[in-house]
Amino acid sequence: PPHLTERALEIRRAALGDAHPLVALSSSHLGLAHLDRGDPARAVEHYRRAVDIFQALTLNLDAALALTNLGLVALASSRFLEAEDALRRALKNVRRLDASPYLLIGITLNLDQLLTQTHRVDEALPLLDEGCALLQNTQLVDPDYARPLEAIADHLSADPSAHPRALALYHLAISQWQELGRTDDLRRATARLEAISAP
Repeated sequence: PPHLTERALEIRRAALGDAHPLVALSSSHLGLAHLDRGDPARAVEHYRRAVDIFQALTLNLDAALALTNLGLVALASSRFLEAEDALRRALKNVRRLDASPYLLIGITLNLDQLLTQTHRVDEALPLLDEGCALLQNTQLVDPDYARPLEAIADHLSADPSAHPRALALYHLAISQWQELGRTDDLRRATARLEAISAP
């Protein structure tokens, strides 16, 4: 709950000062707690604080994760410029760190979703190819992969020349939903696939 995480943050600040990595970690956890409670404005406030602290210290995975979370909240709130900035910074950090593909795939696919939503498909395609290749090579499964895959396919399906790519993305999303056992999501993605497959 946010009130317990808030208290932990206060204790860490008092003991360690405002610029300690554990204070940043607590702030990031508090952002997640507020997001889970449906308060994205407070979540953004805490993610920003965590990012500022982490980035002042050094390049690390915690900073990339806080940037990713900030980008996702901004994307969900249609604050595209802020979302793009945070996701691009997160992607840059994760690539420099040569971190696990799990985070790299999520950042790449969500940045692709943002670019297609803002009608910058040509810019999104190289990242999309990278994210899909990583996803297929690692065989990782996560709803945070399936959602952007499906959203990107939805946007691409509006353009008949992009149908082959949209079909491939729907197939990837469907395989994710199947592995996750998410029947409602699976039905929705299958219906969208069938709609653009029909002559």
